[in-house]
Amino acid sequence: MQATVAATVAGGFDGPVDEGIEGAGGDVSGGAMRDVGAEAAAHATLRLVAEHPGEMGRLRAARLVGGYPVPHRDDEEAVELGRYAVQLDWPLREITRLVDALIAGRMVAQTKGPRPVLVLTRAGYRTLEALEAGPQRP
Repeated sequence: MQATVAATVAGGFDGPVDEGIEGAGGDVSGGAMRDVGAEAAAHATLRLVAEHPGEMGRLRAARLVGGYPVPHRDDEEAVELGRYAVQLDWPLREITRLVDALIAGRMVAQTKGPRPVLVLTRAGYRTLEALEAGPQRP
């Protein structure tokens, strides 16, 4: 199932477009899933959306996963949501592109309305379960 997340994200996210981004894995000309950072960010995004369904939009999710500052209700929420941050040195727009790739790959759905929020789809839950279980042995 890790191949599924890799294929989905790689199909809609070809890696950071800026040259010299740390963690970009050297080859940013496509197939960013060779980059462990992209896979870790996709995994963190799926976990965040699964554990906080309907609580945030795509930009807030991208900010949290990227470790960018986000307003919180209180210190407890800041600590709780801070655990989803992945050590990436990517611009926010690149992390947002990764979230968009998860939406395009139908692992995450975005609700309609004036304030769209993210929810995990069945495919997203299956992928997350496979990622949490670890690599499959033959």
